[in-house]
Amino acid sequence: MIRSDPADAGAEPLPLRGEVALLCAFLFFVPLFEVPKQLLWLAWVALWLFRRAGPGLRALRWSASDLALGAFAASALTAGMFAGSWGRSLAEAGDALRLVSVALLVAHGGYRPRQLAAACAAALAGTVAALGWAGFELLHATQPSFLQLHSVGHVNHSAIYLAIALAIAIGLVLAGGRDPRWLRASLVAVALALCVSLFVAASRAALAAAVAFLLALAWAAPLRARDASAPREPDARPAASRRRFRILIFALLAAAALLYGVVEQFSPRPLQPQGESLSEKFESRPAQAGVLAFRAQLWRVAALAFSAHPVFGIGNGQFASLHPQTFCPDASGEPRQPAAAALIDPCDVSTLLFASHAHSLYANTLAERGALGLLAIGWLLGIWARRLAGTLAACRGDALLAGLWCASLGGWCITALAGLLNTTLHHEHGILAMFTLGALLAVSRSQPPAPGRLARR
Repeated sequence: MIRSDPADAGAEPLPLRGEVALLCAFLFFVPLFEVPKQLLWLAWVALWLFRRAGPGLRALRWSASDLALGAFAASALTAGMFAGSWGRSLAEAGDALRLVSVALLVAHGGYRPRQLAAACAAALAGTVAALGWAGFELLHATQPSFLQLHSVGHVNHSAIYLAIALAIAIGLVLAGGRDPRWLRASLVAVALALCVSLFVAASRAALAAAVAFLLALAWAAPLRARDASAPREPDARPAASRRRFRILIFALLAAAALLYGVVEQFSPRPLQPQGESLSEKFESRPAQAGVLAFRAQLWRVAALAFSAHPVFGIGNGQFASLHPQTFCPDASGEPRQPAAAALIDPCDVSTLLFASHAHSLYANTLAERGALGLLAIGWLLGIWARRLAGTLAACRGDALLAGLWCASLGGWCITALAGLLNTTLHHEHGILAMFTLGALLAVSRSQPPAPGRLARR
């Protein structure tokens, strides 16, 4: 059951207001600067724990979604346990723990929907600032470059982050039903700019996942089922509202594609390096790359790594350490030793490709965290999808909650669908996705506030 703000909310205690402020500042700096982001996260976690010290922390009730998040963290902690790399893998597990902390702390923070919407606005503001910075650098680079957010990095990662931010922007449009028209128009303009930026980034996986999100959102249309100020029948007004919303979604996508074409045509500089635009990517790749751009070869490496360590995997971050000699001793040109049996026979590495990761959330997880890690990812995404389906009807009765639901739907779609072809759910875009999950869990909890310090919410 979803809970919105109570009518008699009253003033919030100062520690809670400070905690929300730290969360907003943290989300603002995530795509911008590394050091402020880390310090603000630590400060937010410390204040969260301080407010719940003692009875408040012990009184928290845990649900299936919390167990799924715990399983995700546990799979990262145990990855590579028997692969000879557990020490290095444990050091790399910090990213997964931080992602889980964001989701859990938001879910159990006692934040009101309006405070979560404010955090969404802060995240969107930071994305707009980072996108403006990235656009300036793109247009003033000495040679053709990619659109990359400063603290996010690689263009694929930046595109994933921008796609989740697009969902947040549309969610804020939904949540601001009573906002001034100029503010709603500004949010629509931001959503359009983010959609155009996805075309500029030219990440096919992120763009396809964003389109899938928009189609799913248009189908769900999480608007009010009935206008309280209107007669209960006929039910024409809400139907018309849902039609207008669907038209807006399709118009947004069409306008973004058209505007991208105009910008690309009249831009004084190329928006991507030669051969890296959306249309050129299908033509410029060599024949052996295939439609998946060498990902099939990477996934074969992931499958071989899994076959060697099927339960706990080879360890977090260890995909980058794989090389031809890992699976085929003959690849070094030296005679095969009797004890060094090749994992591939005949010993031919021409069908493999080695890189820093497997360019797939699922293949990379299978290699680095084994079957347990893949089961944990599947459980988490399944619980997330179930919570989205279970709260849709309630969201149609509250615009603010519908906006948070929209943001979380985007986080799920981008993580699960773009994760087919890119390694999602890590670092900055993982933080943003886990925040949207935590926000959904926070507003969908039916239990009363925990005793102790939480009773003052």
